[in-house]
Amino acid sequence: MQRLIEWSVQRVRAVSVQFKRYLSYNVDWSNRLILITGSRGVGKTTLVLQYIKTYYGITDEVLYVSANDLYFSVNTVVDLTEEFVK
Repeated sequence: MQRLIEWSVQRVRAVSVQFKRYLSYNVDWSNRLILITGSRGVGKTTLVLQYIKTYYGITDEVLYVSANDLYFSVNTVVDLTEEFVK
């Protein structure tokens, strides 16, 4: 878990917020679940990281993870949320 938190903080710290993705103004961020689809490399990750950095700052209280992470080869999303909340 600590590795995921450190990786998330690094990703948020590295993203630039000088140029915002156009979609950021069209997303209703108050929804409990948001699905953003699109081709690889169009800016989905950047969009989410910019939102985190803008509204939460660089903190370990918000966690950005990729479902492609090796963590999920032996853990579930439920495992992740339970451990993160602790």
